[in-house]
Amino acid sequence: MPKYRIFLNAVLSFTNKFASGYYTLTDPTNGFVALHKTAHKAIDHDKIAKRYFFESDILLHLNLARQTVAEFPMKADYNDEESGLKLKSEALNFAFGNIANFLKRVWIRHFILSFSVAGIYFLMSAIFIFFALLLGAIFWIRSVQSGIPATSGTVMIPAVLSIVGINFFTSFLLFDANDEPGTRAKR
Repeated sequence: MPKYRIFLNAVLSFTNKFASGYYTLTDPTNGFVALHKTAHKAIDHDKIAKRYFFESDILLHLNLARQTVAEFPMKADYNDEESGLKLKSEALNFAFGNIANFLKRVWIRHFILSFSVAGIYFLMSAIFIFFALLLGAIFWIRSVQSGIPATSGTVMIPAVLSIVGINFFTSFLLFDANDEPGTRAKR
């Protein structure tokens, strides 16, 4: 496997953990998928993405159906094969697909199916980070337009909002990771 593909695979595996909610998987997109009969029946196959995003998308649907996933490591051996994957076009599909799956999973798991503390933490993190960015931009634009440097108090407002937002997001991640179906903590 070429070095740039190894790097991109690592990035994809990392982002897929957040999108799917299966934080314990190490390489969810290696191309080998096996389903138990009950898991197969629990998901709507018509809603699962086709082509290269299939493995990532099926994990979202398995998580929403609360199915346990096991990983069977295997070595990727390309030999003389040429991959049909077009990195430039598929990179955006994976990026937007994982963001959409993350938001969909958070919405369904932590707001619709069960309004949990994780949902509150996620919502609070979004609010605090949004206002930190908004106020930071407003204060920066005012400072640039007036030519007067912002005071330390003005700079601290977005900084504190960012810190609180990041703390809320970290708390969300702790609860979300413990919500993984079939984790050892649940057994």
